[in-house]
Amino acid sequence: MIGIAARSVRAHPAGFAGAFVSVALAAALLTVTTSAVVAVRRPEVVGSDSDLATLATTLLANATAVAVLAATFVTSSTLSYSALQRQRELALLRLAGASGARTGALLLVEAFVVGLIAAVGGALCGLPLAPLAARGLSDAGLAPAALETALPVWPAALSAGVALAVALAAAVPVALTSSRVPAAAALRDAGVPVVRTGAVRLVGVVLLAAGAVLEIALIGGADTPSATAYLVLLTLTLTALAALCGPVLARVILGATALLARGGPLLLALAAARTDLRRTVATVTPVLVTVALASGVLAGTSTIAGAGREGLTTADYVAVGSVIGLALVYTAISVAVVFAMSTERRRRELAALRLAGAARADVLRVVAADVVLVLLVAVVQAAVVTVVVVLTAAGHASAHGADPGRPDWWPVLAVAGACAVLAAGSALPVARWATGGAAVRQPQGP
Repeated sequence: MIGIAARSVRAHPAGFAGAFVSVALAAALLTVTTSAVVAVRRPEVVGSDSDLATLATTLLANATAVAVLAATFVTSSTLSYSALQRQRELALLRLAGASGARTGALLLVEAFVVGLIAAVGGALCGLPLAPLAARGLSDAGLAPAALETALPVWPAALSAGVALAVALAAAVPVALTSSRVPAAAALRDAGVPVVRTGAVRLVGVVLLAAGAVLEIALIGGADTPSATAYLVLLTLTLTALAALCGPVLARVILGATALLARGGPLLLALAAARTDLRRTVATVTPVLVTVALASGVLAGTSTIAGAGREGLTTADYVAVGSVIGLALVYTAISVAVVFAMSTERRRRELAALRLAGAARADVLRVVAADVVLVLLVAVVQAAVVTVVVVLTAAGHASAHGADPGRPDWWPVLAVAGACAVLAAGSALPVARWATGGAAVRQPQGP
């Protein structure tokens, strides 16, 4: 089984590129954060400055949560899209006698192979970065100066294990969904991908919704510094909830956009996005995580800062900004890789447009319109997350007898703009290559 999975991964490198990069980045970031957390809780480090040690622990814990959240959903989306693109191949395995359980097991083993290589490589890359990060925290006044001299190495192995577990956890829903599809149905649907809502997704939605309600209640009764920490947690929970509801929300948003479209490349992009909804969700996820984290945390923090005399210190703002910075570096790379992977997987579709008489510029306009649609879906979902977070922060400020602060939207617009540049800068060059002469004459299968 491992040999078959390894050959499958080698045969479809583009399909696993997003998952590989996401897991590797998670392993690297976890190596940095866990090494620093272990070091900062040592008695000699805590004794040198207990307040800074506590601040550094909170900051690093939030960064770890961001890495795990982003890795889980980006990996799940890309693995799901890869499995959908290979639906005919999996159906042939079923017709050849493989059971549904064996097909699902193959997908899990593929995730294990990709996750193991990525986790080990990412952890090794994280080792030399850990001292640099510790020095940066100390220089910024966010950690005791003794931190960079006390970093252990063994957390790299733990981080690799966690990153591998993230890859496997992300693959479980994909394996369960693929194992339940009958062979004949898979062959029939291979040309028209279908997104199904499974029990695992529904359970996750219920649990995350319940967690968000609990966190909102905790924020209402907390002091301002504690409420700020809870706001980060609430933003993470709501972002995960939006990602799980992604197929339904994307279908609704694209349907509403179709009512306003008046022709041209946008209509072609809408048709492709609505037909291949799994691809759309896979490309929306990293953008959603990036924009929702930035807008939710930054807007929520600036709103809750109006809660008066027990408000936030400069160190608190720097800490929150550092978490967002780590998240953006992580997800920005994921955005670029996922858009490049998604466009590369569409090379046959793009080449068909050229053969139908479309000029290369027309095809590139369709790809650009597709990028706009993905950004629209992601920004609308992120806006819902942000509204809930800002209203919660405003309720906390009012409960403490203060006027809510005004949300700061400029950083949010900057993040959304950066995502647009990354997405277009990744998708358009790949599309230009896919519509070249060789690609048009001999379009290859997915």
